[in-house]
Amino acid sequence: EALCALPFAHALRLDASDMETILTPGLQVLLALEKSVAAAGGTLFLSGASEAARDALDLAGASSLLSGAKPGA
Repeated sequence: EALCALPFAHALRLDASDMETILTPGLQVLLALEKSVAAAGGTLFLSGASEAARDALDLAGASSLLSGAKPGA
């Protein structure tokens, strides 16, 4: 909630370059953040996620977090 209280230009991009993979608790946090950002009229993106992290997000049905984010971007 605190992140969503900050002003942003409709897009919040998180640097995931250090994220090698993601476990369920982390995924739940990202999905909750995505929902909160969307409620504030914005979009959440992850950039730079590893292939393993992208695969995990895809398998969890959360690949929308990667839209517009290219590997290493």
